[in-house]
Amino acid sequence: MGLCVLGLEGPHHGCRFGVRENETFESASLIKLLILAELLRRVDRGEAHLGEKLQVERKDIVPDSEMIEAHEVPCSLSVERLAGGMITVSDNTATNLLMKRLGAGEVNALARELGLGNTTLGREMMDFDARSRGEDNFTSASDMALLLEKIWHGELLCAGSRTFALEMLKHQRITSRVPMVLPHGAHFAHKTGDLEGVENDAGIVILPGRSYVLVVLTKGDLEKAYPLLEQVTAAVAEAFSETLPL
Repeated sequence: MGLCVLGLEGPHHGCRFGVRENETFESASLIKLLILAELLRRVDRGEAHLGEKLQVERKDIVPDSEMIEAHEVPCSLSVERLAGGMITVSDNTATNLLMKRLGAGEVNALARELGLGNTTLGREMMDFDARSRGEDNFTSASDMALLLEKIWHGELLCAGSRTFALEMLKHQRITSRVPMVLPHGAHFAHKTGDLEGVENDAGIVILPGRSYVLVVLTKGDLEKAYPLLEQVTAAVAEAFSETLPL
């Protein structure tokens, strides 16, 4: 497993705790956070618009596309609707359409610009032929933490886009089996991701005056990781709740 905790404000601002945080893991759907960041950065620069419509054809549909499958295809959907589907229900067709609109090279260029050295967008969602060739999407706990930190502090997006991103993450509907113990009263603005033998969760624990990033990546015999992760995330939650030293 890889884990990274990073204090964003309050008495633990800047405090960091990690376990194999710089090790590369399969990202699964966590890569959608990077796609969202590139999309909203384009919006901020006037190079894309949330109201822009993209055409959806039957040939575009891939498995696990709950939002788009609820529409009669062919249809046209706004970039805003596609982005919401990509994050809140992890819609894979919506993700692929946005990838094509932005360009995988440009998404990877953002990763390099931000210093996300272990993060790569290597294939479309559900392209298992590419995955079998070793072309996959990768990240690390520290990379995801850095991306979320930049979103939180407004270093990457303008105020409106930052709010848009955080609101979508707050409305995440896909749950993970990873036990993430949170402080009482906290909200978790996050994105999950899973593949066979992979369970990931990355987000911002929003606790007034004491918010922090929490990223967990797991692979292999997941049942062995869960008890330890429950203990670790509970200890972190206690520290941020009661201002105990990390």
